[in-house]
Amino acid sequence: MKAYVSGMTCMHCKKTVERLFSQIDSVERVEVDLKTGIVDIKSNRNISKEELEKSLEDTAYKVERVEY
Repeated sequence: MKAYVSGMTCMHCKKTVERLFSQIDSVERVEVDLKTGIVDIKSNRNISKEELEKSLEDTAYKVERVEY
């Protein structure tokens, strides 16, 4: 699945989003493309946009959309 996340501007942002999304139950791998804002998430289930947003609630990042 892919999530489009806005607000990421540097390597610290990238690592923060990877760490927070990796803490979601059933997530196996997270890769962030900083240039495009696309986050590739490997999981054994579909994770809702709301669940992704909740993991970022204390940050300045925003989940714009999710593709399954």
